[in-house]
Amino acid sequence: MKLEWDHVVHYVNDPEQAAEQCRSAGLTVKAGGSHEKWGTWNRLLYADLTYMEFIGIENESIVREPEERNLISLDSLKHLPDDEVMSRIALRTNDLDQALEQLRDNGIEASIKSGERRTADGTLLTWRMLPIEGETAGVPYPFLMEWGEDEASRRQMLHQLGALTHESGPLEAAGAVWETPDPEAVTAEWSRLFGFQQNGTDLWLNGCRFSFRKGSRAGLKEVQLTASSGLAGRTLTIGKGRYVFLTEGAK
Repeated sequence: MKLEWDHVVHYVNDPEQAAEQCRSAGLTVKAGGSHEKWGTWNRLLYADLTYMEFIGIENESIVREPEERNLISLDSLKHLPDDEVMSRIALRTNDLDQALEQLRDNGIEASIKSGERRTADGTLLTWRMLPIEGETAGVPYPFLMEWGEDEASRRQMLHQLGALTHESGPLEAAGAVWETPDPEAVTAEWSRLFGFQQNGTDLWLNGCRFSFRKGSRAGLKEVQLTASSGLAGRTLTIGKGRYVFLTEGAK
């Protein structure tokens, strides 16, 4: 299946406060909107089409009893308010039905769900997603997404919104770092399911490196972004997640 790194889910108690931390570093963060059926809301930081989603609880009663069981609501209740952590990554595909077939062939039971959120100007954005419940050695599986628009159209829309232009200079997604008691088990499983290129306990997806390091507190700990000289070498800590800015062109 053809996959791209779509986004990172980072649970925070106040997405706007997280956005202000980013803005103080010269980064543009846009209001994503509300997931009305899930009871959550977000702010979005883009590195081209890969983005960081700072997501919080907007309506706890809906989160606790959503119209349909979903990982976003479950994870928000699991982590907030005590653990403002990076939770999962999302991978996008242009053929979610084929991806579902391949995952089922590999023993994964899952089904396609519909997602939506209302933007600040009232526009309703929709997508299809394939949540995968469960984990390997404490690391949750990614979930898959299929947007209703092609990448060129989405990029043009984001340019028009000003979401891809940062005062500190251009950003590019470079990688992410997880901790787990068994890095070998996670990399073997993710490589089997998603077809990542594997080198030891590193996985590669279109030039982005996903690294798995041995540690007792399993989970996604760090996102790496290449940046211009204004941010290169800096680390921005939001909640329990780290955003590390690498020298432009370094991965």
